[in-house]
Amino acid sequence: MADTKPQPGTVGWIDLTTLAARDRLEFYRRVVGWEMGEVAMGEYSDFTVHTEVGSPPVAGICHARGANSGVPTDLWIPYFVVVNHDAAVDAAFAAGGVRAHGPVEVPGSGRFTILRDPGGAVFAVGQFD
Repeated sequence: MADTKPQPGTVGWIDLTTLAARDRLEFYRRVVGWEMGEVAMGEYSDFTVHTEVGSPPVAGICHARGANSGVPTDLWIPYFVVVNHDAAVDAAFAAGGVRAHGPVEVPGSGRFTILRDPGGAVFAVGQFD
């Protein structure tokens, strides 16, 4: 069986954090046909999006609260897979990048930090289990 784990240098995930997650999910459902999965966040749910019912998730749409407080909102954030999270963050700083949010530990999944490149573009680097 082929290894389906995202490889270093690739986009391993993409998220949209917003004040109106359910509305944005409905927009993408209508435009691109995504299906929804719920992720319990305590008093509310964030969402995974799927290309069809039962398929693996391809992205996330999250509320800008709780664990996502402070995450830049209303833009898609790609999560680039790296071999060493701390080394990638240090390299970003050395090259003129700045921290936007994190680091964040995701139990059973890995660790990521959201950054801005010198031009202001938002992205994340993550080391995933």
